[in-house]
Amino acid sequence: SHGMGRNWIASVIGRVFVGYVALAFDLNGTLRSGYNGLLAGKILAVVDEIDEGNSQRKYQIQQELKQLITEETRTINPKYARQRQEWNCCRILIFSNSPAALPLEDDDRRIYVVQCDMGPQPPEYYHQRYKLRDDPAFIASVAQFLVQRNISHFNAGGRPPMTQAKAELLDRCRSEAEQTLHKAVAKWPVDVITNEELHELMGEERPKGLALRHAIDRAGLVRLRDWKGTQSSFGTRTKVTAYAVRNPAIWKTASLDAIRTEVGRIEKAEKEEAFYRG
Repeated sequence: SHGMGRNWIASVIGRVFVGYVALAFDLNGTLRSGYNGLLAGKILAVVDEIDEGNSQRKYQIQQELKQLITEETRTINPKYARQRQEWNCCRILIFSNSPAALPLEDDDRRIYVVQCDMGPQPPEYYHQRYKLRDDPAFIASVAQFLVQRNISHFNAGGRPPMTQAKAELLDRCRSEAEQTLHKAVAKWPVDVITNEELHELMGEERPKGLALRHAIDRAGLVRLRDWKGTQSSFGTRTKVTAYAVRNPAIWKTASLDAIRTEVGRIEKAEKEEAFYRG
């Protein structure tokens, strides 16, 4: 929802850690340009809004963001100034009103995603809080609260939980073809699926070449074996490629006959009913 007062949180943090917070940080612009001088000496960057989940650059953004967050030292690259190295002590707080704010990898272990379902409050609610924000005693009390807070059990390298908000974000940022692949992993009634079956499920909108290979890898399908398919009217034979949708360790060592038997264990109509049901 709009009008929640989320910028109040950022402005309070900016006052508590004055000089060490990059407010209104342009994450998208930084990833595009490579100029990150605003991060110099900062322990927190606050992004006011982002909506890149369905961007054509989303896979590039995934890799760039991963590097920005996880690198131990960072090259500070100011515009019109000399580059230098810094320890990467900066964390990023990202706000967004978009349900597909940021493209994440399915196995992401860096981003904690939460959703606020509270609606906007009456004007007096915000009037009172913004008065507090401008009170030095209140800012000092927030600082004291943080000083006294027990963080002895906090694991800085721990994997963030798969919250419902994160699961929904991952799903919304997938293309239609990727959603089909993930659905196949969840619902395909046999352990092995062929490229021909995948192409039928994805239809004409399926990605091609390297993009398709990346989508298959991200969905967790594991390539197994190839064999020659049916002969076309031109006398050539198509290549059939088998993928494990589950139990890849078993099927990686299975014989070609066992893989083909698993593919044909259930009739096509039954497979389609299982896939499209529900």
